[in-house]
Amino acid sequence: MVNVALAASLLWSELLPPRVRTGAWVAVAVLWLGSATFSRLRERHGAVGPEKSPAGDLYVEATEHYLKGNWFESECRLRELLRHNPRDLEAGLMLATLLRHTGRLGEAAQQLERLERFDGWERWGMEIGRERACLAAARDEGAVGPEQGPTREPEDPGEAEREGIPSYDEANS
Repeated sequence: MVNVALAASLLWSELLPPRVRTGAWVAVAVLWLGSATFSRLRERHGAVGPEKSPAGDLYVEATEHYLKGNWFESECRLRELLRHNPRDLEAGLMLATLLRHTGRLGEAAQQLERLERFDGWERWGMEIGRERACLAAARDEGAVGPEQGPTREPEDPGEAEREGIPSYDEANS
């Protein structure tokens, strides 16, 4: 509206009759005053600015903790996100990956199965498939990573021999 009023007043004054040009400027002024009034009212009622999404902040926090290796903090944030929105596929996939990293392979598999029941999981199909492959590899290896904590020591020497675990003396000789 401002562009039309400016063009009709300054560039092509013969384009519109004087009454129409005046009407255009009146319309610009009315719209401007109406917008200013509306903005003031919204500001007074506290509805100005984008609302902060706690879910977005939680996901960012979860990602930061995950990248730092703070598994517990990351899992807490992810579970809170999923409590608010159980269909959050991104948070669910990250939780499955975290569970795999911490050696909770069964829980990770359950999480992936849960994700595949939601609409739209196909969008994450490649990542879910990759996570399933990593889970299978972790199960095949049967290795315990350092982040998983110590393995269980056999309570009696006979159990160690049956499982093929060398005793302390055999391992250090």
